[in-house]
Amino acid sequence: MGGKSRTNLIRKERPALLELPTKGDCTKPSIFTCYLSRRCKKDTQSARAFVLSKLESELPVQRTYHSLEHTLDVYASAVDIAEKEGITGEGLDLLKTAALYHDVGFTEQDLDHETVGCRIVRGTLPEFGYSEQQVQLICDMIVATRIPQAPRNKLGRILCDADLDYLGRDDFGSIGNLLFGEMKFYGCLLYTSDAADERSSVDLGGRRIIKKKKKHKVSE
Repeated sequence: MGGKSRTNLIRKERPALLELPTKGDCTKPSIFTCYLSRRCKKDTQSARAFVLSKLESELPVQRTYHSLEHTLDVYASAVDIAEKEGITGEGLDLLKTAALYHDVGFTEQDLDHETVGCRIVRGTLPEFGYSEQQVQLICDMIVATRIPQAPRNKLGRILCDADLDYLGRDDFGSIGNLLFGEMKFYGCLLYTSDAADERSSVDLGGRRIIKKKKKHKVSE
């Protein structure tokens, strides 16, 4: 996707940051109410507004790379790839949701943020009418983005490609600088692959990111 069209798509998503809807059957119902009434349809708009608002308000400013802008960029790239791959209907809806929630775990901690993100997804999306099966598919996509990536289906592969889409773009340098600044702040440094073993690092394109031994909690 070209820079202009990606920017337009990102701008299109920003109105959802304003606030959650206050009317309708499934604005923010309880799971129990959804179960009893059987009237609670999947409310993708409210689910999207919720996570964008959460990212906007809870991500630390030091998350210069894993920021709201990164999430919207991954969303735009995922939509672009999905269109080329002929993904439509529910598959596209779930992919969009996974793209928006794939880094929400960073609102709580840095290491193993995918697991935290899945916990947030499981505790949130059923209240927006997502079924247990749909939540599991979204979690599978989120976990697939953990480095080294391990997608198990086509939707997972699309999200993984979208998450690293910037590696093949003209803005790689500027985005890479944002990642470097974030890693430096949180104590993660890049070393050649022979400088660390697998227990203390993860491989990223021939280099290893040295993991911090202590999880960095978000300060309140």
